[in-house]
Amino acid sequence: MTSDDLTAKAAAAFRALAVQEKDSAMTTGRSSRPNWRRPRGCGPATRARDREGAEGQEAVKQKRIRKARREKSPVVKRSVTIAGHWTSVTLENDFSKVLEEIAIKLDLRPAQLIAMIDKRREHQNLSAAIRPFILKDYRRQLRTAQR
Repeated sequence: MTSDDLTAKAAAAFRALAVQEKDSAMTTGRSSRPNWRRPRGCGPATRARDREGAEGQEAVKQKRIRKARREKSPVVKRSVTIAGHWTSVTLENDFSKVLEEIAIKLDLRPAQLIAMIDKRREHQNLSAAIRPFILKDYRRQLRTAQR
């Protein structure tokens, strides 16, 4: 047997394994490949509708309504890189807008401003350190406007 024959047999075996894995994934919804998606209509919402009829449909509808309400929350979590590490900051939309305004005024990116606040903070979490920073900035602006 030559090396070309071995290569051809290995390629054929690999193709057969790939087809078998794809067929298995289509029937079970699972695959060893992480990016393989489950076919539409096989999710928990579909199973609930099929299993419980109208009651299942109503439960799915209520779940979607609850999810939509959660998404409209004024508190938003944002990811920021500080000193090469990703961290998340949970701020209300108003605070994040003001933080961006302050950063623009100081000719910085918001991530750079957050990094400065991070260096100055004491034992509180980062989100709790940003809010007083914004309040102090507004107080300073108010004092300068009154003079």
